[in-house]
Parts: sequence; C-alpha cells; structure tokens
Amino acid sequence: MPVRPNAPLPRTVSPRTARRRRGSLRATVAVLLAGALGLAAPTAGGAVAAVPVATTSAGSGGTSGGTDYTKLVDPFVSTAGDDGNDLPGAEAPHSLAKVNPLTTPNRNHTGYDHNEGHIAGFTATNLDGVGGSGGGGDLLVVPTSVRYDQRPAPSTYAHAYSHDDETASPGYYRVGLGAVSGTGSAVTRDSGTIDAETTATTRTALERYSFPSGSDPELVLDLANNFTSRTRATMKATTLPDGTSSITGLIAGSFNGASYRLYYAATTNVPVTSLRSWGDDGELSDATTQDGTDTGAVLGFDKSAGDDIELRVTLSPISAEQAVTDQRSEVGDLTRNSASSRRRSPSPHCPSRGTRRCSESPG
Repeated sequence: MPVRPNAPLPRTVSPRTARRRRGSLRATVAVLLAGALGLAAPTAGGAVAAVPVATTSAGSGGTSGGTDYTKLVDPFVSTAGDDGNDLPGAEAPHSLAKVNPLTTPNRNHTGYDHNEGHIAGFTATNLDGVGGSGGGGDLLVVPTSVRYDQRPAPSTYAHAYSHDDETASPGYYRVGLGAVSGTGSAVTRDSGTIDAETTATTRTALERYSFPSGSDPELVLDLANNFTSRTRATMKATTLPDGTSSITGLIAGSFNGASYRLYYAATTNVPVTSLRSWGDDGELSDATTQDGTDTGAVLGFDKSAGDDIELRVTLSPISAEQAVTDQRSEVGDLTRNSASSRRRSPSPHCPSRGTRRCSESPG
C-alpha cells in the first residue's frame, strides 16, 4: 500500500482512553479483515503494524459475545489534508450530533485537519468523509479567557495544541489547548493549558472544559460559524431555577445548494455570571435574545468553577422546545464519563444494557 502524503503518524493512546476506543467503520473493517487473513494492519501513515488482539471478557461491551473490537480502532485515520476527510471527534452510531475540533487557519471537510497546529473550538454538526467544502460546522464553542468589547474576531479563537497531548477513542475526544487571555485586540498566549473533553449521544454534544487555576473562564458560542453559508441564527438565553443557563434557538444554512434548519438547546452545568450577546451590528450587549445571520454570545463563569465547566448542546429538526425535551430525556443527569462508556453498547440503537430505552433515529 503506498504511503499517503500528509498522513498522520501513529500515536500512543493513553490507557485511560484506550479502554473506550471506537472510530470509523472503515478503519474497523480494515483491521478486522487484516486480522482474519493473518496480515498486518495498515497504520494511518500507510505502513504496517501487528494486528492487536481484541480482549474478551464476560463484562465487556464490544459485542454480545464480549469482544471489545473498539480497541482496534484509530479515529485519526484519514484526518490529514484532503485524504479521506474523516473526523476524530465524538459521535454515536447514526447520531445527529457529531462534536469535532475545528482547526485553524485551515481545516478539512469535517473541520479538523491533522496537519494544522491550532484549534479554534468545537462544532456540533459535521459530516464525515464528504466532499465539497464540508457540511455543518454549526454551534462553535470556544473556551477562552480573552476579554471582548465587541463581536469576537475568529482570528482570536486559535489555541495552540500538540498531538502528544491529544487522544481519541470511540465516542470520546480529548485535547490540551494552549490557554489565551488579554483583549480582543491583543490576545496573549498563556503558559497554562485548557483541558477539553467531548463525547456525544444521539442528539447531544457534551463538552467539558477545565481552565488553568486563577484564569477567568469564558465560553464563546459563535452561531455564525458554518462551512458553507449561514442564512439565519437566533438565540434566547434563560436562567434556570438551579442558577445554570439555557440558550435555545435555531440555525439555518445550506450545503451544496440544499438548505437546512436545525434547532438547539445549550445548557451549562454551573451558573453563568455574565452573558453578553451580539447581533449583526457586532456590538456586545446584555440582550438575552438575538436574531440575524451573525449572532452569538460570550458566557462568563466564576473563577472557582473554572476546573469543570460543561456545555450540553442538543439538536432537533423539529423545534427548540423539542431540543429541550430531548436533552432532558436523552442525557438527563448523565455525566460525560457515563455517556462516553455508553458508546460501547452492543446495539448501535440502544444506549446501554440497562433500563434506558433504545433511541430511535434522530428526529
């Protein structure tokens, strides 16, 4: 097999995440076929490596027989340049939500290019293995400590990262992002690291950020970001009874001439201490509603909450109210860790072996 140019090198995955490995069906089939034929499996760079042996135990969740084939999957296969356009981010089988890192200044059609050295944030809608300019790229979430006095410039989103501090496994992605602070006109690259972790259920992207101690944690929700075109984006922010915040609305765009509309509900796990939003004029204000083509919000949190800030973004093709209902029924009090472990269920339509009902196709 010829070696692809710009292909990512094989990486060492930490034991913590290796237990939860899952990735593209294409990579799994290639490895299993190689093992069945007694051949060496191709690595991401085109070289060959020994086929790992899948472990079997009575309690493992890979299949009903107990073999965990997810340990054979490398989600970084075909993520460099324009070779494959696969995504390393978190997704569930047949999921509507596919949360993926967005590299900058360049990306592939899923939003992530292994050749890039900076990540802007994470988007919740992406298409795996497509051509064109890519589809989705909606609901960009950017962890930051930059103080903004107007609509954040996308150029200020860039966080340096290293592949040595990046891991992916089935339904799970984690990376260390270089911390940034300063102002919108003078961004400072700090020495600390923002630990970013993501996982996904059928309709929900679960994102967790741990900021360096003493920093001023913020999340930018950029509703204008889209890989093809943005035709409308709305938001309505509400403080919930427990002090956390909910942002709901719709996003509309197009992909290769076909228009689409999705509704969303984003919920924090800790109180928001400040919320400033922007509309088409680019001015930041205390407005809790926006409607336009270039809209978004900057959410501020207390320093003491910076080590564990979570945002759950649920999608619905029906309505924002349905997204709220789906988030409550699909994830409820589910933690990020338990959501990630559910991705190893023996059935792609059933989130777990327990009492939770099987999820139907996204809708």
